[in-house]
Amino acid sequence: MKEAPQTIPTLWTRVNEFREIYPQHVLDLNSTIYPWIYSDREDDYNYCHFWTNFQLADLSFFRSEAYQKYFEYLDKTGNFFYERWGDAPVQTIAAALFLRKEEIHFFNEIGYTHSIATHCPYDEQLLRSCSCDVTSNYGLALFGVILLYKSKFSYNTYYCNSSKDCYELLKDKAKQFQQYSGINEYFIKDQEEEQKKWNTVSETSMAVDTVDNKVIIADDDDDNDASPEELEYQRLTNTSLPRVKGAFVVLARNSELYALRSSMRYLEDRFNRKYNYPWIFLNEQPFTEEFKELTSMMTSAQVYYGLVPEEHWSYPEWIDKEHAAECRKDLENRGILYGGSESYRHMCRYQSGFFMLHPLLDDIDYYWRVEPGVKFSCDIDYDPFRLMQERDLKYGFTIALKEYFETIPTLWEVTRDFVQNHPQYIYPRTRKDSLLGIISDDNGWSYNLCHFWSNFEIASVKFMRSEGYQAYFRYLDEAGGFFYERWGDAPVHSIAVALMLKRSDVHWFYDIGYKHDFFEHCPTEDKWLLQSKCYCDPETTFDINPGACTPRFLEVMNKTATSFIVTRPDKDDY
Repeated sequence: MKEAPQTIPTLWTRVNEFREIYPQHVLDLNSTIYPWIYSDREDDYNYCHFWTNFQLADLSFFRSEAYQKYFEYLDKTGNFFYERWGDAPVQTIAAALFLRKEEIHFFNEIGYTHSIATHCPYDEQLLRSCSCDVTSNYGLALFGVILLYKSKFSYNTYYCNSSKDCYELLKDKAKQFQQYSGINEYFIKDQEEEQKKWNTVSETSMAVDTVDNKVIIADDDDDNDASPEELEYQRLTNTSLPRVKGAFVVLARNSELYALRSSMRYLEDRFNRKYNYPWIFLNEQPFTEEFKELTSMMTSAQVYYGLVPEEHWSYPEWIDKEHAAECRKDLENRGILYGGSESYRHMCRYQSGFFMLHPLLDDIDYYWRVEPGVKFSCDIDYDPFRLMQERDLKYGFTIALKEYFETIPTLWEVTRDFVQNHPQYIYPRTRKDSLLGIISDDNGWSYNLCHFWSNFEIASVKFMRSEGYQAYFRYLDEAGGFFYERWGDAPVHSIAVALMLKRSDVHWFYDIGYKHDFFEHCPTEDKWLLQSKCYCDPETTFDINPGACTPRFLEVMNKTATSFIVTRPDKDDY
């Protein structure tokens, strides 16, 4: 990139003085990248430099007599303090004076972002393991200058100016890129080694057979004294077992492609590279070929693309569209988030009652909802889908918080009417394992606004398609609150869970680090954090925020956070 001229007004003058005083240290400039930093027209420095917040370098170069003399000369001018000379232009100019072209390498294959600048590989095979957006590449405008000289490493010589152009470029140039980089053979070898590793683990850990659809485990001798929890964890981490009927389900627009690729990269790296669960993508508009190509690149699992039926993303006949528009305008004027958004309401309605009915979900028992732009900060070594199956769970979450009352002023009133009219669907609140206390502090008279944040949820398709849940959704839908107010799918799902399920049906995925927007869940058990592989800061977890409902959940469940830890340490950590 280019340096800001006002920060180094005298740097080039001092560099030229150094060249005159110490010519013995300066190489033949035709053999260096000097033409890249020098402007013939201006007879001056063109301000190009390598951004040194990422650099891999030979320490002997920076300790060399040439570099140290150069730095000493510049330092004595005082302009690191009188001006604002940066290490990036200083080190780049040194590289142009003291190193040969072939001693400098452009790491095209390393995707990297710092602040607002991104480098994203252009090669199609490389993009299979990257989540970055080639169209946001800072190198489109500036980094390419380094390739003015010939080098066997410089295989990135093609540029594009739009997402469509980049997509076509990637397809057309893939073979040519591969012959320079050899990256295709690298990935094949890497995948083979990974598969061998997991095959070895599966063969040595336990033998598996199935009888009447039940899994029978023949444990090694070392596991004869294993606890029930340890035996369960062996099953949850055994990739040789028949895969549970589960899938990731994503509602996304074509414009969210790169945010979604980022989410997929996190989940594939943290979990799915071992378990290979399929991805189901849904959209109210047809997916583009670019979207399909670039999302399928991110996983070796099966991918499916579905269109949302028009009747599921439009106004039902009983909605007064003019009144709905007036309501949106009122909420927008009051500064309510998404208050004026029409598409947001269609999305919330669809996520509340229709997505689980899509035919692509017909053959799965559990779905894991994934949103574009989310982050998973911990390795997920066990299979959450298998946990749902083994424990007969119906619903799982990571973050619980309070809803904005202004968005759902009549939701609880309508819900109470439903309960009175359809008591057959409601789990008795008098039972000790009732979940009503999560959403109501006064035994059901009012709603305390607590809900599970549904942008992450792992749930039973059967429950979401059940007669009780669908009857509840239809009752809400006919009341019009999705359009006249701003009812969200999160409180709708949560209220249904709290009214229709019991304690043993719900699980807090405490050990899955997760972040969406500004809200983050990060495990806070010190010992567990040492045994897992997380990068999140426990102090940032929303669970300890005054607006969090997780403490209320734990109180109702009569459990602690530790009760929900599934991840177990390696044997070496015991």
